[in-house]
Amino acid sequence: MKKFLTLLLAVCFICVSASAQKIKKSEYDKFNKTKHIETSWVGLKSDLTGRDYNVSFYSFGGKDFFRIKINKCPTAIAEGTNITILMENDDTYNLKVYEDAIAAPGKGATKLFGAALPGVDIFAVGDLAIFDKGLVAGIRVNTIDGYWDVDVSDKKAKEIQKAYQLFAEELAK
Repeated sequence: MKKFLTLLLAVCFICVSASAQKIKKSEYDKFNKTKHIETSWVGLKSDLTGRDYNVSFYSFGGKDFFRIKINKCPTAIAEGTNITILMENDDTYNLKVYEDAIAAPGKGATKLFGAALPGVDIFAVGDLAIFDKGLVAGIRVNTIDGYWDVDVSDKKAKEIQKAYQLFAEELAK
């Protein structure tokens, strides 16, 4: 019986931790006559400080966003600040922060873990089609205190690209 429970817990853990890219929400908002689309989160990394970086694609009110959540982030990112995307071929592209992102408890959390930690939820706008041109190698987030560079592994870069492709297909419907 003990072995069976251990196996069952292992299977449940594997199922919960699997992260296939998908459209989390796709609905039509009849009040503003636009689509509301959200992809699942791509967890980029958790560094030694415990800071988590997660990205997704989001569309609401006729605007399309590259969304970044950073947990354990006690700072702010000002409206109009560049988010620089470094591609695998060393090309760089800038997206602009749509509105001020000020640290607050739970803002950087994508799950229950981290809900009490300060974090930011950044909405960036620009030419999101860059994510279909190649794989992302890194992301630079400029803050009011400096900047953070986030290296993106090949596996995570492919997940970002897949999320963008699903997002673009859903927008085209």
